[in-house]
Amino acid sequence: MTGKTHFVVGEATALLLTLPSTPQELLLCTGAAAVGSVICDIDSSSSKSHKELTTLLSVLTVAATLIAALEVHYGLGVVRLLQRQTSLMRVLLGLAVILGVCSFGMRQPHRSFMHSIPCWALLSVLVWDIFPALTPAFSYAMASHILLDLLNRRKVQLLYPLDWGLCFRLCSSQGRLNDQICLIGSLLAGAGLALSLWKIFPF
Repeated sequence: MTGKTHFVVGEATALLLTLPSTPQELLLCTGAAAVGSVICDIDSSSSKSHKELTTLLSVLTVAATLIAALEVHYGLGVVRLLQRQTSLMRVLLGLAVILGVCSFGMRQPHRSFMHSIPCWALLSVLVWDIFPALTPAFSYAMASHILLDLLNRRKVQLLYPLDWGLCFRLCSSQGRLNDQICLIGSLLAGAGLALSLWKIFPF
């Protein structure tokens, strides 16, 4: 699947399964889901995938800057929540370990370690250690990425380091089914966002 398909499906999955009910939860959910939805593909060697990932990471940077600006201007409480749930040392240590995991994953074949259940579990635990409030959205979005790639024709090494892999061979990564899933994911992400906004600002 393409990067944008993973992105919208990851956002839809996280929003619909967590249904944020406060502005802080909504910001954290969308941000964590954005990262979780694309992080698997840092192991991709194709120029197109790298270009898509670079574009999405640029969007994430802009989004993080916007969240920071909203926090400073409106005092949404994200920083207070962060202070209650974690510490600077936990954040720095956790980020260092995540960077190490991702650095290792970048050197592995595509759809091996970074697409495996052990990696999903490890990164979910690390995110929880850094900032527990981010974990559900990140974990759901990353899981959606792995599950979507099972539809393709290239095997996913779910139980890395075992050589065994699984795929259902239903479509190519950039075919018509990908476009249809991207459209459905976009609609569901919009629905999840609308439901969350309705919970936050009921009419």
